[in-house]
This record gives sequence, C-alpha cells and structure tokens, in this order.
Amino acid sequence: MQTHPGIINNKDIFRYMHSHFAEQHRPVDTHKYLPHHQPPAEYVAGDCDIWALTGGRGSGKTYSAAIEYDSVMRAIPGTKGRIIAPTVGEAIQSCVTGTSGLLTLYPDVKLTTVASTKIVRWPNGSEAAILGVWTKRDIAKMRAVSNRTIDWFEEFTHLRMMQETFEEAALGRRIGQPRALITTTPTAHPYWAKVVDLPNVAKTHGTMFDNPHLSEEYKSRILDLFKDTSLEGQEIWGLILTDVDGALWTSENLNAHRFGFGQFAKLSTVLRTVGVDPAVESGTTGIVAAGSFRVGDVWHIACLEDVSVTDAEPHEWARGALTLAVDWDCQTISAERNQGGRMVKSTIEVARQQLMSEAETPEQRSQLAQIRVELVHARDGKHTRAQPVALLHEQGRGHMVGRHELLENQLSTWVPGDESPDRLDAYVWAATGLINRFRTGRSGVASLGTYK
Repeated sequence: MQTHPGIINNKDIFRYMHSHFAEQHRPVDTHKYLPHHQPPAEYVAGDCDIWALTGGRGSGKTYSAAIEYDSVMRAIPGTKGRIIAPTVGEAIQSCVTGTSGLLTLYPDVKLTTVASTKIVRWPNGSEAAILGVWTKRDIAKMRAVSNRTIDWFEEFTHLRMMQETFEEAALGRRIGQPRALITTTPTAHPYWAKVVDLPNVAKTHGTMFDNPHLSEEYKSRILDLFKDTSLEGQEIWGLILTDVDGALWTSENLNAHRFGFGQFAKLSTVLRTVGVDPAVESGTTGIVAAGSFRVGDVWHIACLEDVSVTDAEPHEWARGALTLAVDWDCQTISAERNQGGRMVKSTIEVARQQLMSEAETPEQRSQLAQIRVELVHARDGKHTRAQPVALLHEQGRGHMVGRHELLENQLSTWVPGDESPDRLDAYVWAATGLINRFRTGRSGVASLGTYK
C-alpha cells in the first residue's frame, strides 16, 4: 500500500503504524514504560484524536508524549507537526533537550533553525516546528505554520491565550488523520475544564508516586514544599484543579475533607446508594455511589466511587449501576425519572435479571434482588437540588473517599445557571436521597419501604 508522504489516511493505517513504530523505536533506557505512559485504547483506535496527559511533578508526562510523538513522525516520511508551549525556550528545554526530551531519547533527531524558527528534524524527513505562543502576534504566526498532522501542547494550562491557541491550532491540523498531545500539570482555568470534557479527548493520569524512578530525595522535597497546601493536589497528585468563580464546590474544600480508603473503612456507614443520571441519546450517563455515616449526633455524606460511562448502550450503564451497587453493598439506586421514567426502571430490571442469571453464588443473587430502584423527579431547579449537598461539604460534612478527578472537576467548575453536568447530577441524586433520610429520621435500611 502506498501513501502520500505525511498522510495517515485512515484508522487502520494509523493503528498499524502506531503499534509498529512505537514498539520498534521505543528508547531503551532506565525508564520503564509504565501503564500510565501508554496511549489510551480509544486514541490508538482513532476514536479520539487528542490525548491529554495530566499528572503531578515527575509522573512521566513528557516521556510518554515524546515516545508517542516520535512514533507518529517516524511512521510516514515527511510528516509535519508542531510543538507549542508558552515560550520557545520552555518547549525546547522540556520537549526537546530535557531529560525526557526527543533529542535525549532519540539521538538521531536533530534540532535546527530555519528562518528564525526552531525545527526538530527526523532522518526520514519528518519535522516539527517549535512555537511559543504568548501574544496575539504569536497566534498569527501559527497560521503561517499550518497544514500539520500532529501538535504537542506542552504545559497547556499555562498558555496565556489557551482558547485562542487551541482553536487556531485545530484549524492548522488538516493533513491525514490529525492528532494532538496535551501534557500539563493542571491549573485552575474554566477553558481547561471544557477541553478535558470534549468527547474527542482521551485522558490518562499519573501522580508523582506512580513513577518508581524518582529518587526518594526528590519526592521528599516536593512533599515538604506542597503537602497540606492548596497546591498539593495540583503539584503532587496532578489533579485537574479547575475552580471557577461562583461554583458551589471548591477543590480546596474537597481536598481538606478527603478520606483515604483506610480511613473510611473504619467508619460504619448506615446507608449507601447509587445515583444515576441517564444520558439523553448520546453523552455521558452519570453513575456515582455515596454513603452516609454519623460522627456523634452529626450526619455526614461521602462520595464513594464514580463509574460514569460515555456513549454507552442502556443495558451497559444499567449493568454498571447494579455492579457498583453490589461492590459497595448499596441498598438503593436512585435514577432520574425525567429521562424516560419507566424505560429507565425497566432497563435496570432487565440488567438485574441478566446479572442474577450470571451470578455464581446464592448470596450474589440475593444481593442483586434486594437492591431497590427508586425513580426521582427533578421538580426543583438544579441549583436548589445541589445547594444542600454543597452546604454539607462547606460545613466539613461532605467527603470524597479517594480521588475522583472528573467528578471533582465538574463540582468545582459548575456555576448555577449553567447546564449541570452528568457526574455532578448523579452525585447530587445519590447524596440527596441520603440527606432526606437522615433529616427526617429515616436513615436506616428499615425505612426503605416507606421512602418516597
């Protein structure tokens, strides 16, 4: 099969080239290609054309992106790309000459200058222009360096003109099957919240502790610098911190009252439930488990797990909700009636019967049979429903168990008046059911039969 230089003309070609060249040219060094370094399946398959690599300091974002970028540039001779960062110097120091940069990992790659533009060149004629984007004039320069196949955005959330840069770059990626890589330690920015939620963006995430090759001295220094500060989640855990003015939740509050799984295991939860916000046609179905517990005479709620799914068939999200309920020994599933009422309940019932037929023990069948499905109706506005849940968090009575990056991103960016997102809605449905029970004295399992 012959292809024009620089053109990846369909998904099958891309998948083959990706696997062949990434494996053949992966650098042999002291780094190990860890799970969070690997491209997501949906990106490799071509179903998503952007791979966002987020993580804390030293998690391996640049290393992962350099391997992927090199594999695309070697796949077809003459491929053209761009490396885009806040400044040219930052791009070179991190993506090209740094410890995990292209020249370090691949000695046959060369850095040259053509008409004042820094260019990275491969032996097969592929090349990448290095662009710093700091002003509107730099945006205009991007227009002159277009007709590209792949872009690499380095420290994306530090770009001064993030939206303009991202949108202009997209217009210039029009050769073959365009691709983009985003490497960043996330910072609070409303546009970043929109980017990570785009359906064509595949995401991977790593923390400082996921990289076994970092020295204990380095980890200790970073911990001492950021632990118990508002930047701990960003710099150590690489969390998507995207607080927006007017949002009911803040990442600072979520971090302040977070439980580890070990801490939570010591508590005795009275009631656990799964909230479901079914998608309308395509989109994400929110599926979130929550539980309630008491400290003295004071009730608390905790978010246990988020297993929301995107573009899933009804039977798939229904099985996901029931499986989550079984995993956390939840007594109820609360699903929004507005999105097809009877159909939602019947879909869950069909999935329940299928799972019961597949169950290996009588105990599993019994647990599935006892899960109560409750349809909830959105009579009040989303702000009215969400506010009591947000207030509990503000009072230190709402907790995240572990880390739920995508859900927490929605919590800290949603502003009342905007369309509320799926994961947030599912959490609010679950938490509201728990709040209603302990506020009316019906917090135990025995009250399930009378709760409406």
